Amino acid sequence: MTPVASGWNHGRVIVIEFESIERLHGCFSAPETLDLSPLRDQSTESRAVILDGALDPSFECVSPDIPE
Repeated sequence: MTPVASGWNHGRVIVIEFESIERLHGCFSAPETLDLSPLRDQSTESRAVILDGALDPSFECVSPDIPE
């Protein structure tokens, strides 16, 4: 993985797949998630992105760092 923005240390990447964009938004707006957000923000530095369709069957992994 090659970041296109400077200053992003991508030592760890976590991928979470959702059935739909509505489920994604439901998860991140749920009271349980919102209650834990301050704890996460105080204990780690993170960035989140949404890759719509990235895990579509037609998606081809071309990075040598990612096992097939």
